[in-house]
Amino acid sequence: MSFKISSRWTALIVIVAIASVAGAVDSTLWRLGTARLEVTPADSLWLAGYAARDHGATGTLHPLWIKAMAMQDRKSLAGVIVTSDLLGFPGGMADSIKSRCAEKYQLDRAQLILSSSHTHSGPVLANSLYDIYDLTQQDVAKIERYSERLREQIVEVIGEALARMQPARLCATNGVVRFQVNRRNNDPATLSAKTELRGPNEHAVPVLQALSPDEELLAILFGYACHPSEAHLWSGCFCDGLCERRHGLYSLRPRASGRRL
Repeated sequence: MSFKISSRWTALIVIVAIASVAGAVDSTLWRLGTARLEVTPADSLWLAGYAARDHGATGTLHPLWIKAMAMQDRKSLAGVIVTSDLLGFPGGMADSIKSRCAEKYQLDRAQLILSSSHTHSGPVLANSLYDIYDLTQQDVAKIERYSERLREQIVEVIGEALARMQPARLCATNGVVRFQVNRRNNDPATLSAKTELRGPNEHAVPVLQALSPDEELLAILFGYACHPSEAHLWSGCFCDGLCERRHGLYSLRPRASGRRL
């Protein structure tokens, strides 16, 4: 599989942003493909995020997913965004995934975005956060086995999204959702009595919707500054039910503000 390479695939984003003024992009300009794979660990790995934890996961609240959206314009310029139910991508893993995609799909680093929901209820990954948990050699071995398989799965999902591209119409807009709360500046015990939240808070929801030429919903890509947290259960997306009902592709973009869910 081969695609024309650009030094900066952000031109795709610029085109979409300009088109948001009109609300949509002509479907003759774009091809789009999506793919997803559940990656909930089978083993009881340690959850990444809080140093106070003293044992691994005990079950699953929501399954963990890797999802990919591939876009290609009429000049064959391709770009891919991967969303994941992870705390983040360790540098070594990100470099490995991008190198493999350059070799297998001819995508340069600027054409691939790896993003995460920043969930605090996803797995510890190889060579990351080892120093904040009391990990045994067995724990590390399980983490490294899972991480190696995850790298392979992400590359596979990217390939599937590229292979499934079809004509698409893109619509961009912005919304507002106000359930996000800055947990550093607002006491959870007194939230119900508050009439005004202390900030900083970010309630904007940028949305990119992809439709087929027949107006069938293909994917929804959005961001919101709120990450999920659950003490000892796997949980990736606070809006998991919405994502599954709409078969959506989601991208959460947590910032300094966030709420423990």
